[in-house]
Amino acid sequence: MKQCPDSARIFLHGPNRPLKQVNSSVSPSSPATIARLQRHGWREFYEGETARLIDRDMAAHNGTRRYDDCGEYKAIERDPVKGSFRGNTILSMPPSSSGGTTLIGMLNILETFPAELGREGSVDQRHHMIEAMRRAFRDRAKFSADPGFFPVPIDLLTSKDHARELAQSIDPNHATPSRRAVAAGASPDDGAYESDDTTHFSIIDEAGNIVSNTYTLNSFYGSQVMAHGTEVLLNDIMSGFSNQAGGRNEVKPKRPLSSMTPTIVLHPDGSPWFALRSSGSATIPNTVLQVTLIFDIGAKLQSFGHALNPKLRSQGDVMQS
Repeated sequence: MKQCPDSARIFLHGPNRPLKQVNSSVSPSSPATIARLQRHGWREFYEGETARLIDRDMAAHNGTRRYDDCGEYKAIERDPVKGSFRGNTILSMPPSSSGGTTLIGMLNILETFPAELGREGSVDQRHHMIEAMRRAFRDRAKFSADPGFFPVPIDLLTSKDHARELAQSIDPNHATPSRRAVAAGASPDDGAYESDDTTHFSIIDEAGNIVSNTYTLNSFYGSQVMAHGTEVLLNDIMSGFSNQAGGRNEVKPKRPLSSMTPTIVLHPDGSPWFALRSSGSATIPNTVLQVTLIFDIGAKLQSFGHALNPKLRSQGDVMQS
């Protein structure tokens, strides 16, 4: 951050000492930026004074992101990818994120194997989970891209039939060598870097509205560069692209591949069950998968407890009993 005076002024004491947890920092420009956004809405960031300040800072430092780029950017509303797991509806992130299709692919593969209560964490179940991950990530490497540039076969990636075919390739006694799980034309280290700086929140209100929101600057404070006069940190999401020329995710003015997996799960009757997501770059779908399986185990325990004792009404009661 020493290379960027605006970032250093906010986050460092002197030239090179990071703030500690007990320290506070005064941000002279941030309140003004927030106030402009409050008054003028999203257009302020893309077309207003904030956009002009970012452009001015970019011009001063030989940057490539200019005022016209801000104004030309358009958010695209896409339908979530949709799947099911043991009767529950899974709604998750569509491309260009690979998270939703990868999650549903793994769940579909695991659904082909029996879920025996009491065998969670067994060698067999861990083996099935790891092998499901390998196969879903092979599909991820082969098919994931910005759908504005390459067709993404969502129906195939979320298909139960496709998952059954993949499940049949799992050897119950041996692990699949990971090198065989890398699709032709994909780099084995694509997405290998893990960042711990993605932020997520989930909200369900009393009216039943659900938000599962993920955003990220990518690595540690993004690029650590703050546009002068705005206190807006710039991201370094270029690592979401591949350096392989001609690949589906080569560097071009398009939306980079992501592993974001904000997910909403509904009960079979359509009522909300839970919303979740995780940080962790390429490991995000795996984490969401494992948490979803924990909820599924909890539901089975609750049903089992009700069968034993109809008076039990909560998962906590079942655990205690």
